[in-house]
Amino acid sequence: MVGISAPVAARQRTQEGKVARSGRAWALAGIAGTLLAMVVTWIVQFAIPMDVYEAGGSALLASIGEGNNEAIWRVSSGLGFVAVAALVPFAVGLRRHLAAGLGEESGVPGVVMASVLITAGILALSMSFRAQVFDGMNGYAADPASHVTVNRLAQDTVLAAWATLGIGSAAVAVAGFRSGCFPRWLTGFSAVVTGLVAFLCLGGVPFPANVPASLWLLSMAVWAAVSAGRTHEA
Repeated sequence: MVGISAPVAARQRTQEGKVARSGRAWALAGIAGTLLAMVVTWIVQFAIPMDVYEAGGSALLASIGEGNNEAIWRVSSGLGFVAVAALVPFAVGLRRHLAAGLGEESGVPGVVMASVLITAGILALSMSFRAQVFDGMNGYAADPASHVTVNRLAQDTVLAAWATLGIGSAAVAVAGFRSGCFPRWLTGFSAVVTGLVAFLCLGGVPFPANVPASLWLLSMAVWAAVSAGRTHEA
């Protein structure tokens, strides 16, 4: 039997490493995209004092135009679209990864992918609202109330966007309890997140749901990255 030369073996190890990295690149994109989306979601939430928000009108219009607010709004809007661009391939890769373990006949991979894509779509819409906050600022002087409406859309839509992940967490929780196809910690966490998101949405206040939902998506991305890495090592 002819042995493999050291250079050939080294090239093989390098190629195997590239395959392993590319095999979970979608999951790493999910981790990066989720973390970036979390930062983008919250970076503007406390830029304006709450009493100014409550006053609204000309007070809000004057306050929001001060300092570096325009740069923060516009840059974070752009980064939000970057996050969305990372979440889309993650959703597709996650569906394939789940289907490989659960089977193509299972509806869970499609439901999870749909929930991530819907969330990404709403995040993109909310980034558009955020970019609009500083468009035509001079025109709002005559009717500051209309600017308050645009700003509220920019502030609240991005918070509520995460709530649609409750659909995916519900699918993971049900599948995990039924067949044990997910780790116990992920199954249990998915169930808790589903309950919290459902409670907040049914109560008409989906905005705080961004906290448990975003943590669930990050957990799914981390689990997927680790799981995909083990698959390629096997």
